[in-house]
Amino acid sequence: MLAKPKKVSKTALKAKADKLASQYYRAQTPYCEMAGLDEHQCAGVLNWAHIIGRANLRLRYEPYNHLILCAGEHLFFTHHPLDWIRALEKHYPERLRLAEQHRHEIVKCDYQAYIGRFTALPESQD
Repeated sequence: MLAKPKKVSKTALKAKADKLASQYYRAQTPYCEMAGLDEHQCAGVLNWAHIIGRANLRLRYEPYNHLILCAGEHLFFTHHPLDWIRALEKHYPERLRLAEQHRHEIVKCDYQAYIGRFTALPESQD
C-alpha cells in the first residue's frame, strides 16, 4: 500500500509565505524607507516591517501595510509605537489610512496563494 502524502501544516505554510514575502518586498525596495526621514542613523540588515502587526491576517501581506526598514529603525519603532504612528502620519499617511480602513476585516488566509504570488521572484539568501 502506498502511504498517504503528508499534509503540510498551516504553520509551515505561513512560515514559508512569510519568508517569501519578506524576500519579495525587500527585493522590490532594497533600502530603508525611513532613511533620512528622521534623526536615526540606519544600521543593520533590511527588515519587512508592518504598520498593523502580522497577527492581522487581512493585512499581513498587503503592500500598503508594510515598509522596508533597516534593523535599527525597526527595533526603535517596535519599542516606540507612538513615534511609529507619528512617523507614518508624517511620511506615509496614505499607507496608514489604508491599513486603518481595513484592519477590522476578517479573512481566511490562503497561504498557498500567497506562496504562489511571492515565488514569482527567485529566492534570495537571508
